[in-house]
Amino acid sequence: MSVAVILSLGTFFLGAPAGPADAAASASAPATSTPEVAEVPDEEAPPSPHTRGLGVDVESVAHQAAAGFSGDGRWQVGASAGYPWWGARAQLGVGHGLSTAVELQSALARRWRPAIGLTSLWLDRPRVRISGELLLGWLFQVGELARRGPNAELRLRLALRLRRAAPYLMLGSQHTLLASRTTIEAASGTTVRWSARGEWTGWATLGVVAAVSRKWGIDLAADLTWVDAPATAAIPGAHIGLVYGGFWR
Repeated sequence: MSVAVILSLGTFFLGAPAGPADAAASASAPATSTPEVAEVPDEEAPPSPHTRGLGVDVESVAHQAAAGFSGDGRWQVGASAGYPWWGARAQLGVGHGLSTAVELQSALARRWRPAIGLTSLWLDRPRVRISGELLLGWLFQVGELARRGPNAELRLRLALRLRRAAPYLMLGSQHTLLASRTTIEAASGTTVRWSARGEWTGWATLGVVAAVSRKWGIDLAADLTWVDAPATAAIPGAHIGLVYGGFWR
């Protein structure tokens, strides 16, 4: 078999060898590769709706204290002193627009009310926040007008967000169930009768929380309370407090 026949059969089965023109075409053809996906650093990722602007910075610590609300993963403690009221409070953000609180309230060291509460953030805007709060506790008062009983309070807060301060307005409605004991002494003996009545206390606070550092703030406010209304007169007062906030997770 001649060399020409062998070359013809090889070309038929294997195809023609690549020439200079084919090599140039292969070099000019674009290569097919998997596109690279750029990774966004965590610090550049967009924040969630309930954590946006809630970090511990100059504005957020003051704003959390004014709104009575801590964002998810944030905590805050504070104490205040004034006339006639003083108190202490700790709050913890649990997510989903909710924040828990533990609070101790006192008036002239005679009237005490420890309570636990839950705060819900109703409106969250860059400059305005509105929150609602429910507190459940126990009231006890010493002295001539001794009182004690279960207590519940509803609060509404409006807080503004400025550059280094957070003005706020807080309105509260506090309700206490009191038990009264009446002792009747007669010739036939002594009779004790129990009855229950309610005590309502109205509350209004107008103040501002000023940021002094990344994690600290000062609370200055005027208070107007009406204990056991309308049987008594409203008592004006004022307080100054210190707040501190951080991260718990």
